[in-house]
Amino acid sequence: MSYNTYRNLRQIYDEYGSQEFGRICQALLELTFREIGFSTHGRATERPDISAERGIESYAIEVKAPDTPEVEITKRDLKGLKDYGCTGVIPILAILFFGLQPEWIIINAISMKSGKYNKIALRIHTIQSLSIEINTHFENILNRHYQLTLDRGSEGLRSRLY
Repeated sequence: MSYNTYRNLRQIYDEYGSQEFGRICQALLELTFREIGFSTHGRATERPDISAERGIESYAIEVKAPDTPEVEITKRDLKGLKDYGCTGVIPILAILFFGLQPEWIIINAISMKSGKYNKIALRIHTIQSLSIEINTHFENILNRHYQLTLDRGSEGLRSRLY
């Protein structure tokens, strides 16, 4: 993704703060999954944040969008994902690398343990094909919904999901 994406994300973060920024990123990511052909179900207050299905692919997704170099994965995050993993759904963490060239790091969470992780180090666990697909389309989704996001935050984006 480009520096323009970083600038737009930074403006959204500065406008809304970290908690709402996380909800906004969750909604933008869900819109991106839909853009690439997934049917999705987002959850604002329960785990996992998003479930997504496309053909034989089925994911339970926990979204993290910290503006720090580290991300904290809690036991609660993992329990919500692994509960779905018992049904054949792949539990994944979608972590926004929020730097000058932002990108989503999409990793299989089946063997993750709770704790703090350096986001750069997590790249070795990336589900490459899905990460490329998400990162290829996310910038367009952000650009398409940028003004709505600035005006109405996650509430405005949620109106596009229903």
